[in-house]
Amino acid sequence: MKTKVAFIVNSKRKISSLAEKTLTLVRMQERLDCHFYNTESKKHAITLAKECADKGFDCILAVGGDGTANEVINGLKLSKRTLGVYFGIIPNGSGNDFQTVLESFEPEEFVEKLVSRQSNQMDIIKLTSQKGIYYAMNIAGIGFDGFVINTLQNLRRKYKVSGKFAYVLSILTTFLVFKKATVKITGDHFNYNGKLLMLCVCNGSTFGHGLTINPDANPFDEKLNVTILGNVSFFDYVRKLSLLKSGKKVEHSEVHYFEAEKVSIQLEKRKMFSEVDGEIFDSGNITFEILKGDISLIC
Repeated sequence: MKTKVAFIVNSKRKISSLAEKTLTLVRMQERLDCHFYNTESKKHAITLAKECADKGFDCILAVGGDGTANEVINGLKLSKRTLGVYFGIIPNGSGNDFQTVLESFEPEEFVEKLVSRQSNQMDIIKLTSQKGIYYAMNIAGIGFDGFVINTLQNLRRKYKVSGKFAYVLSILTTFLVFKKATVKITGDHFNYNGKLLMLCVCNGSTFGHGLTINPDANPFDEKLNVTILGNVSFFDYVRKLSLLKSGKKVEHSEVHYFEAEKVSIQLEKRKMFSEVDGEIFDSGNITFEILKGDISLIC
């Protein structure tokens, strides 16, 4: 019996040579029954993934970057049929940060594992706020990074600025206007009260086009890795960027690393944007929880 596979493709991205090679190999496999779906708008991949899961597809793959993969994960979680569905990523985004956490992507090996349904049980993050419930595959953050993403989306929408230049411009703009809020963060074995530049609740280690915000994070270790950048100045943040790019922890009196299964943040006055895998989520209080081994990941 053939394995029924849905490919959910971010239609706004040109297919890279690596992704094209993978898709060519996929089409040659007699044991795969392949169906391709192109996204038509933001969040469309959520709808497509849910529909494919409900229809009984064995594997649902995201062809895109972290944002597309995140939407597919959330679509799977909306389906009544989550057990027995395999998930995978063919990296075709601008950053592909989550892919850096996994082994390097090799088309032949990936297709071999897809055909044989070889997978690992991957954790994901559940976020709960007044807005509702959402899920993160890689990193959920609140503060400076959320403001950057909000600025980035505005630049893309209003001024049609794109690519890495848009991301750099968003960071520079955020430096000029962002103000730290006073927060209360509570974890299983820690508490933090004070001003916050950024909170990152990590399943994967890397975001923002190659910044390793938590070197210990592992999407298969059944725990959240938490990074708190408290009352850190923008000057110190920029000065420490080289450490983040090299994958090292930052030694600073206002930078803290923790492990937890559940984390909550309460904002005292000023609201702060939160982001989930590079997309804006909410601007209020949030609870983060680890869902252990929740997704069968082909990798």
